[in-house]
This record gives sequence, structure tokens and C-alpha cells, in this order.
Amino acid sequence: MKALAGLARLEVVAAAAAPAPGTIQQPVEGWELRLPMAGLFDVAAEQARLAKERAKLAAELESLRKKLDNPQFVERAKPEVVEQSRARVAELEDRLRRIDETAGALGAS
Repeated sequence: MKALAGLARLEVVAAAAAPAPGTIQQPVEGWELRLPMAGLFDVAAEQARLAKERAKLAAELESLRKKLDNPQFVERAKPEVVEQSRARVAELEDRLRRIDETAGALGAS
């Protein structure tokens, strides 16, 4: 597994101490995967990229919510269009949640 993933080190432990700052944690089928990210990329640049993406998605989400809050749009638009808009809202909310989680993890670095 170490060679396939190109890892310098792989440790499997029954219980681990608190993760070091800058470590990304991800539960994977009963395990917790921890990846130390220190020095792998520019944290400030990634935070800026995430902030830019978040602003763009938030603006789109706000626009869609305004449309869906308009009774005339909901009444006059084809049901498929309304459903697509609602699905897009859910997708954008999920993407924003993931961006916030990632930004939070980077901020804890």
C-alpha cells in the first residue's frame, strides 16, 4: 500500500494521539485516515482559492433561492425547471458545506 500510494511512511495503529496541526482527517469504513499536509501546498493560496469559489457558489445559490421564493416563477415555469433549480440548490449547499469544512481544516493548520 505504501508503494502504491507513493507514501514516505504508513502507520497502522489501534489508537492514535491527537492529530498534528495541518493534518486532514477522513473516516474510511471504520478507520480514520490522517494525512499530514504540512509543506505540501501553499495554505494561503488554497484558502484564497476556496474563498473565491465559495463567493461564486454563494452568489449562484442566492440567485436560485430568490427565483424559487418567487411564487410566479414556481407557478409559471415548467415543473422540470423548478425541480432542476431545487436540485441545483441542494448541490450548491453541499458544495458550500464541503468548502467550509476544507477551509476550516486549513484554518486549523
